This record gives sequence, C-alpha cells and structure tokens, in this order.
Amino acid sequence: MRSSARAAAAIIEGVTVSSTNQEHGIVTGRSGAIDFDRFPVGSRVRILSNHACATAAAYERYFVTDGGLAIVDVWERVNGW
Repeated sequence: MRSSARAAAAIIEGVTVSSTNQEHGIVTGRSGAIDFDRFPVGSRVRILSNHACATAAAYERYFVTDGGLAIVDVWERVNGW
C-alpha cells in the first residue's frame, strides 16, 4: 500500500461488500473465509457505495449539472428529518 492518502484503487479479489448502512458495512469472503492476514488492524480499504444515502450524507449541498460541465442549480441538503 502506498503512503499517499490517495493511493491507487484496486479490486480485492475474493471479498465483497454484502450489506451497508450509513454507519458501517459488512465485508464477506466469496468462498466463506477472509484471509485477515491481508488486512491487519488499522488497514484502510476504500469501498464504493452501492446506495446514494451513504455518499450524499457526506455533503452539505449538491451541484446539479445539465449532463455537461455547466452547473445549472445548487440543491441544499435537507437535515434533521
């Protein structure tokens, strides 16, 4: 693993995210077992969200485009519901 905070992404063969919510996710081995020697305590693993809630919650507003580079609107996030 590189020391850079923006290390190159790579697919980790044999593991999958089996479920997620806003706070955490469950990672399982496709064959049933995960080789934890590959992921010692403190390891950082980048997971791409499979649902908009976990991604959208990280931002205070959303920039709306017309499919190109032009920003056509800004949507403020609704909090506290």
